[in-house]
Amino acid sequence: MEARNRDRADAAAPPQRRAVQAVLDRLSDRIDEGTRRHVPLGDVLDAIGERGFGPVFLALALLVISPFGGIPTVPTLMAAVMAMVAAQMLSGRRRLWLPRALSTRQVRGDHLARGVGWMRPAARWMDRRFGRRLVPLTSDAARRAAALAIIALCLVVPPLEVVPFAAVLPMSAIALFGLAITMRDGVVMVLAFIASAAGLIGGPWLLLSS
Repeated sequence: MEARNRDRADAAAPPQRRAVQAVLDRLSDRIDEGTRRHVPLGDVLDAIGERGFGPVFLALALLVISPFGGIPTVPTLMAAVMAMVAAQMLSGRRRLWLPRALSTRQVRGDHLARGVGWMRPAARWMDRRFGRRLVPLTSDAARRAAALAIIALCLVVPPLEVVPFAAVLPMSAIALFGLAITMRDGVVMVLAFIASAAGLIGGPWLLLSS
């Protein structure tokens, strides 16, 4: 009963207070709740990229952190997409673009749907806790600096695939950048830069110590 009341309250919340959940809603609509056997990455990007760069980083990084990220090659594939999106954000491009080789690459719809379901509680929590704080720290200059950090974090992901779920470290930092940009939250942006330093140091350390 409590969960149903919470869902109704979330649904009735103003759109700006459901920013993260709205990203998952669009992704779920594109997946058709897992009824599609395979979903092209281009469709995934179209579903979440309409709301800007932040939701792309947030949703894809959280997918890698979820059990969906345990599928071999998924972390590397998502890192390649995010690195390309970050390069476009760095260059000031407004519309997202993927080369055909990536946009036509398909992922299992049922696996993707389970990943989205896993993220729902976290999305509700983020929508309640974060918002517009220290907005100047999410300026264009800050977003370009974040893009550089995201590209660096994406580069350390492929070698980390040899260590199960080690990609969680860099992906957690990317998720924080995505959340900061999506919610215009400067406090989270600062935390994201701190986490990125930890990811860039901790990721290679995990690899060397394994």
